Amino acid sequence: MDLAAGLALGALVGALVGLSSVPVVAAVVTALVALLVAFFGLQGSAGPLKANASAARVAGFGAGMLLFLILGVLARTGGWLQPSISQRVGAYQAAGYADPLAHDLALYEHLGLLTGSLKGQSAPEAPVPGSGILFSDKADPNCGALAADRFDQPADRIEAMRQTGADWAAVGAAAAALGPAEGAALADAAWGLACRPRD
Repeated sequence: MDLAAGLALGALVGALVGLSSVPVVAAVVTALVALLVAFFGLQGSAGPLKANASAARVAGFGAGMLLFLILGVLARTGGWLQPSISQRVGAYQAAGYADPLAHDLALYEHLGLLTGSLKGQSAPEAPVPGSGILFSDKADPNCGALAADRFDQPADRIEAMRQTGADWAAVGAAAAALGPAEGAALADAAWGLACRPRD
């Protein structure tokens, strides 16, 4: 049982590290190591904790981690879990794209190469993490601070726009020159144009 438990834990950590290229895994592995210290070396009873690590469990963990780390790295770099280029081409063809364009799109998706009819095109930018907008334009960094639900009164929002600077200052000044209802409507419209996701 100790050997099987060690192998299972080693396989989990090895596969997690080997398959991932994301920095967040470092935090997960750190937490796992903290749990493994308790699992391996700090087994005690009602008294103070004392070291009582099982050699079979530690050996199983080491072997399982080494094996699955190597397999995970090979799977990630070799693309074992990814669809092949022919499968990607088939998916694009099934979606209605003509053969040449389907091949070009599959190559771009698989390798990041802009070939054929895509040559000369600019690659789309990835969404900014934490922007709250998926697959859309980048949001103005002031959008969150100028959202309507941040203010009790429309006049406070208009004044905040005036104090923000750049284009927002012009919007705030124009809205302040109007009546309260018209100014609030202008502020809403300007915020919607700058901050709402567009198709």
